[in-house]
Amino acid sequence: MSDAIARWLPIVQADKTFTHVQDFAEVGITLRYSDRYWVRDEDGRLYEASWTEGERNYWWDWDGESPVDPVEFMPHPLDPRWGNAECQTCNGSGKEARHQLCRDCEEPSPINTRGAVEE
Repeated sequence: MSDAIARWLPIVQADKTFTHVQDFAEVGITLRYSDRYWVRDEDGRLYEASWTEGERNYWWDWDGESPVDPVEFMPHPLDPRWGNAECQTCNGSGKEARHQLCRDCEEPSPINTRGAVEE
């Protein structure tokens, strides 16, 4: 079993590097966008979005097909770019959360077995 946990991070920490390019030569458009992330906005709405290039760069909702303004994103729990996040149970003490129990503070993690944050 992996030590990875699912967690929400501020959207400013998302990697906005353009990793995908689609060329629509027949209409003269080239689309550049980042990896897709699960994001949520201030109202708690969840959707999949990418950082996209345009006249100005913006977040694009793939399902709603419109620009959006998310506040948080959930990186893939195994992505090494975010693998050293603070333990949510230890409140930023730098201790590592493992599975469903933080071995340093011995309190249950706020992450349930399906990877969702419990309220």
